[in-house]
Amino acid sequence: MRRAINVGFALAVAIGGGASAEPIVYSIHGDADGELDGRAFSGAQFRLELRSDTVHTVTAIENGVTVYRNDQGHAILFLTRGAQTTVAHIVPNQIFVRYDPTNGVVGFGTHGIGPFYPVSLDWCGLPMGCGAIETGTPEITIVGALAQLKVAPHDSVFYPAAVEALATELRGRALLGGFLDACVSYDVINLRCPSIPGTPIKTDQGDLYFQKQTLFGKGVFTATVGRVGW
Repeated sequence: MRRAINVGFALAVAIGGGASAEPIVYSIHGDADGELDGRAFSGAQFRLELRSDTVHTVTAIENGVTVYRNDQGHAILFLTRGAQTTVAHIVPNQIFVRYDPTNGVVGFGTHGIGPFYPVSLDWCGLPMGCGAIETGTPEITIVGALAQLKVAPHDSVFYPAAVEALATELRGRALLGGFLDACVSYDVINLRCPSIPGTPIKTDQGDLYFQKQTLFGKGVFTATVGRVGW
């Protein structure tokens, strides 16, 4: 029998949304490296948001598993470097939000670049490159606990908050913690993100690129229902 593990970092609260359409704001915040308008940043605090509506959330089958996506809305980056915060409005139809509870990955993807970039959270720091879910300790993050419950449903007694999170489906409030990934193609041999992608994310503040800061840096994903800050 699996022993209960104290998940000090990761907490989750999720309440499934109703059938009616409601405004919803998805966000990830954490620290990352990257470049905005030709100026590099390192270890900068950021919050990336997609302001949308629950009516745009769809269910899809990708690589044999069920995922939830929302491709519509207004994406905004809040980037803090020292005492200065830059607000960059992302050009429409680039960013989407994606939630894969089977593999324990949640975050933002970019059309034409990839489903895990610019930023996503997962249970090992390498989206879709972690190996079998039974190996390692996926339970130390909420997205990892969700993935563990897919292969071992009887472990639900150890993760009551994560069980609630399974119902979120990007249609209701959520708070998920995990390891932050901000790299298109991570170098697993040398443990680094070697370069920025060839295609930038277009914003009203110039071209944006993200890079992973550390292998086990953590981030938080939230979904808030209602017109918060609109």
